[in-house]
Amino acid sequence: MAYYTLFNKKLKRKLIHPIIGLWFTNDIDEARDMLAACKRHFLESQTVKTCRLEAFANEFVIVDTETDEEIND
Repeated sequence: MAYYTLFNKKLKRKLIHPIIGLWFTNDIDEARDMLAACKRHFLESQTVKTCRLEAFANEFVIVDTETDEEIND
C-alpha cells in the first residue's frame, strides 16, 4: 500500500500542519485534497500576499513516502 505526504521542493522538507502535524495519508484523493487545502491556506496568508510569494505555492507537491517520488497527475 502506498502512503503519501506533502513536500516543499524549494525547502526540501515535508510539510507540517501547525495543529495536526505531518500531512500523511494512504489515499491519493485525500492527498490531493490536503495539497489543495495547503495551497489555499498559503495563498490566503497576508504575509504571502504582501511579500508577493504566491509562486512558491507551486513548490508544494505530493510525494510517495516509500520512493520519495513526486506524484504528478
